[in-house]
Amino acid sequence: MIEQYFIKGTTFNWAAPNSPPAPQDGTIVQSGQNPGPAMTYAGLDNEIVYGPMPGPLSKIYKKASSPASHGLNAGLNVPYVWVNYVLGRTAWQQPGASDVLTGFMSGCWICTWTDGGGIRHVGHIGTVESAPKTAPPNSTVKNNFRALITGIGAGAHLTGFNPALGWSLREIKNICKESANWGSLAPNAKIMALVTSTSHFYSILMIRRAPNLWICGGKKRVDANQQAAVLTALQ
Repeated sequence: MIEQYFIKGTTFNWAAPNSPPAPQDGTIVQSGQNPGPAMTYAGLDNEIVYGPMPGPLSKIYKKASSPASHGLNAGLNVPYVWVNYVLGRTAWQQPGASDVLTGFMSGCWICTWTDGGGIRHVGHIGTVESAPKTAPPNSTVKNNFRALITGIGAGAHLTGFNPALGWSLREIKNICKESANWGSLAPNAKIMALVTSTSHFYSILMIRRAPNLWICGGKKRVDANQQAAVLTALQ
């Protein structure tokens, strides 16, 4: 549901959660923030062009589809469940019928699965960008998660995606360049993952304009990888 709110050029008041400190031991833990910090609609940015994606259709879209037509009215509270990014661990939530946000993304996999009792989970596999892919803590967190899914078997119905692959550096820079001070915006461009209540995956570009003011740079729906492909990617 909330994917309709993340349109290029919309802005949100939001205090982005920090990664909580924890031992990087590969443990699979329930995330500690549910719901996440309040995220409220704050209008359109005065520089980043409103529209689905940059390009010649953006101005047409702006005229044809107002924010209000997507339910975006001043002060709207965006409902979501937050999953922490815990370095060296897998954090998860049982979101029920709620949409899930997590981040920020630099290469971690975001997954959905069901446990032995059939309860749906959404998790953030907390790999560490600065560490080698095949050494601890990255090998530990991936191996522990693979062991969890292998233990459940086919009934896990595992799906997943890597949100960081949704955007190229060129795309991010081009969106930031719509701002006169794009050079200061570019380092504040972050990728966030959205998992809808129906397990559709989105990669969302968010750009910090001020400490707690974020511009949406756009969203992209990403195809889900099925269980075998996810387990292979996490080797």
